[in-house]
Amino acid sequence: MKLYLKVLLGLILSLNLIADDLTEGIKAYKNADYKQAHQYFIKASQNGDYNKAKKLWQEDCKKGNAEYCFNIGYMYGQGYSVERNSKKAFEFYLKACTSGYSEGCSSLGWEYQINAEDIKAIELYLKACENGNDRGCSLLGAMYENGYGVEKNYDKALILYKKDNRKIGQINYEELVKKIASKMK
Repeated sequence: MKLYLKVLLGLILSLNLIADDLTEGIKAYKNADYKQAHQYFIKASQNGDYNKAKKLWQEDCKKGNAEYCFNIGYMYGQGYSVERNSKKAFEFYLKACTSGYSEGCSSLGWEYQINAEDIKAIELYLKACENGNDRGCSLLGAMYENGYGVEKNYDKALILYKKDNRKIGQINYEELVKKIASKMK
């Protein structure tokens, strides 16, 4: 019985947190504090309320907010609260990229790459990387490292990887340098 009450209390508290994030996000949005609203909506979606976040993001995407277009694309690309749909993910990534959101460009590049359109992927990764997107630099580096759509070039791969010092999957930058250096011998 105690376990049941603890689980029930935990569920009620978590639902209140989601509601609070959405409520605060809507308040911030109405006060034109879009950056703060975005943070609340992200938090709400991370807590599982993807449908409400999606609805709010769609409204802003229609108004030209590229980051929200990207978020919707990501939901479709990953299947969060919606059926996974690469075509819709592609559509929203394209909106984000053409509106200048570099993460949209790197994600759109990935969609091209998984569909074996390496040249278009390279263009988009380059655009993302030139606009400061770490992921775009890493993905472009991987293209050079493996010779996808370009001639293998470990020097270029290393330069691009150096632009992204965050963890890439389970491999960090130092491990990538060692891996590429061993290939160059």
